[in-house]
Amino acid sequence: MIYCKSCAELPSPEAGKRILIGPALPHMSLPPETPPDARVVDLWLEALAPSTELMQ
Repeated sequence: MIYCKSCAELPSPEAGKRILIGPALPHMSLPPETPPDARVVDLWLEALAPSTELMQ
């Protein structure tokens, strides 16, 4: 099963792998008060991210 969650959410033991599909790593856009545990990404698939034009 696939779940979509915010990168700022803390990982849970049953969550499995955390995969980011986006143009930027989460630490670049997360607020500074985000716990370091929430900044863990197992795989970053930048090439699958929507284009800037599509995001706008």
